[in-house]
Amino acid sequence: MLTLSSRTAQVRLAQPVATLGNLMLSFTGRDGAAVPGALYAKVIGALPDSPGVFVLRFSSMSPEIEALLRRCRTKGRSHENAGVPVSSPDGS
Repeated sequence: MLTLSSRTAQVRLAQPVATLGNLMLSFTGRDGAAVPGALYAKVIGALPDSPGVFVLRFSSMSPEIEALLRRCRTKGRSHENAGVPVSSPDGS
């Protein structure tokens, strides 16, 4: 994740995704263990001047993921800087 707010994020993905597509994201903690739950998001669109960067709007998330994202926002840093990898089921 490059930027993060309470309802949206900008993410860099290895594979292109369709605008208005739905994604399920899972997270891995610093210790390498999977964080329970998932985050569901809708792809709002791609950033035109940033290849591979997409804007997501969160539609649903588990309490564990919500707490993780809140901690990251409180620290004022993205997951990329916090060492919390994010992945979708297809590995992007």
